[in-house]
Amino acid sequence: MFLLGEPRSAYMDIREESSLHSFLSSLDGIRSAAASEFELSGPFKDEAVRRIIERTRRMLDAFHAMNVVIAKNPHCTAGEAAVLRYTREQRFALSARISHLFSVLASSWKLEFPLGGALPGIENSRDRLLARISQFRRDGEGKDLATEQDYELLYAYVLVTGQLARDIAAVEGEVSTLRKRMPLISRRLLLTVHAHVHRLKACSVVSMRKI
Repeated sequence: MFLLGEPRSAYMDIREESSLHSFLSSLDGIRSAAASEFELSGPFKDEAVRRIIERTRRMLDAFHAMNVVIAKNPHCTAGEAAVLRYTREQRFALSARISHLFSVLASSWKLEFPLGGALPGIENSRDRLLARISQFRRDGEGKDLATEQDYELLYAYVLVTGQLARDIAAVEGEVSTLRKRMPLISRRLLLTVHAHVHRLKACSVVSMRKI
């Protein structure tokens, strides 16, 4: 079973992960050069952009951690299959919320619009997933098949999404501050940031193992 049906490719394989890190390194190089960018109408907020890039790097690390858990064993047991089926709706909702947050951030950068208030959090979606897991443990169909190891993937997903939530909130704050204080960013830097956030958005729709 996959979160959104059969994917066209494996979730964030080694080649894609390497490409994302290379892209982020290129973006950091553009940040370093932006101090002398002649198209800016004022001082470039280097520290704020550096923090955004660092948070983005932490997001990639979180995706990598999830990938490691998935890759440990691409096949699932009957118990793990049962709990994945039981929590499919809640996993879908949580993944969709994370993808939405990335989309809002990317659009804010590209269109040069303020975020318009705090972004909706993912805590409620995570809590619903945790509640669903607890319900499965009590009386879910197939609960007798599941061992503690069968919950490893889901709990790893919950931990990873928690880290993503904190990093997204931090980036949201930085972007809001930049929109208030920063002059127009050069077109090259703006489009590069936008492209990278959209690539992260694609990774946020997490695929689960086949069952």
